[in-house]
Amino acid sequence: MTRSDGRHSHAEDVMFATLTDTRLALDPDVRKALLQMRSRRRTPLLYMRWALTHPCNLLLLLGVLLVAFIGWSLPVLMVGLALEGLLIGLAPWAKGIRSRLDGHLDLLDRATTDQARDALVQQMEPRHQQEFCKMERLLERTRENLSRRAGGALGPGQMPDGSRLTASYIRLAIAHRAGQESLALTSFHELMETIRSLETVRMSSTDRMRELSERRLSVAYRRIACWCSTREGMDAIGQQLATIVELAQLMHEQSLAPDETPIEGAEIDRFIRELEESEGALRELASLSSEEVPQVRACPPTVRVAAPAPLEAALEEVMALEEACNDERLKKEGSVGVFMRARRQHVVQP
Repeated sequence: MTRSDGRHSHAEDVMFATLTDTRLALDPDVRKALLQMRSRRRTPLLYMRWALTHPCNLLLLLGVLLVAFIGWSLPVLMVGLALEGLLIGLAPWAKGIRSRLDGHLDLLDRATTDQARDALVQQMEPRHQQEFCKMERLLERTRENLSRRAGGALGPGQMPDGSRLTASYIRLAIAHRAGQESLALTSFHELMETIRSLETVRMSSTDRMRELSERRLSVAYRRIACWCSTREGMDAIGQQLATIVELAQLMHEQSLAPDETPIEGAEIDRFIRELEESEGALRELASLSSEEVPQVRACPPTVRVAAPAPLEAALEEVMALEEACNDERLKKEGSVGVFMRARRQHVVQP
């Protein structure tokens, strides 16, 4: 029986789905190599073709041809070709040939996967790269500890490989860096100052200037909403990344404790599903990749878009607070001035 697509483990499926995600920036050649690796089926024809082009088989075939041509013996040539065809036909069911070819293909697949994963890791922030390497070492030690404790008798469901953890960490870390770059392009304080100045212009200007200022205000409020949404998403992603690292540490600590029951693969799958349901990496990445310019062009220039109620209320609250502080300061200055005038009059009088 030959190995085909069923040879892929659950860990490989998870990592492959992460690496081939079209929303992640990956070299086209590497992505093509991944797709070719996945589409390669280990059928009997593949084993026969590999056995036919093997150097040992080519030497054997060359020897048969030389003997046949030197002796001008057609029976020798026919017998040699028949034996060659028999060996090639039995190659898919020969354990030694299958194991050698499977090992060779596994090395190629692993090299391709590592190349794609390293390319994605380079897109993370430096601190996330270090944290990811540390988490991978912890997961590797966890597998070694569990295998040593069970004497290598653990099943696939009882031996957590951490593939979902690493795959989710890669997506979230890349989304986190994209959010950081998006926030770095906008100065929140400068944007708030712009909104205040535009509000002043709108209240004390002509109709034409008021219309232009309202358009700019609608764009500014959209930018504020985008900034706040990105900031909130960044905080959520940061918490999710920390949770993944802590879960990897928990798995390692439980693998060292003799009385602790290790976390099973089903529990990890359930946790990752809950993690992805609560604003997962793909949705964050899709929202962060959208640009602000198309959103502005989507608004018809003749339609006035009112500012969002929460942002406008917050701005009014800030302005009211500033006015209250100014009034309180003026009252204090006025009371102090009255007190000083009364004191001077008291001193001047004999």
